[in-house]
Amino acid sequence: MYLQQRVPHSSYSYLYKTVLQVVAFLAAWFCGLSRVMDYKHHWSDVLSGFIIGVLVAIFMVSRGTQL
Repeated sequence: MYLQQRVPHSSYSYLYKTVLQVVAFLAAWFCGLSRVMDYKHHWSDVLSGFIIGVLVAIFMVSRGTQL
């Protein structure tokens, strides 16, 4: 969501933004998955962290640049 708003618009920005967003999501996904697979955290801890992170991201994007 942050990248969607902050990357300037241009002829190639649609593909550029999509690739950056997918890479960021996959990095977070594999990080959480590796924590569960290495028995460092329970799956419920990782899921809770994901939900909290999404809620904070939505809040921050909805607030805009005011913060």
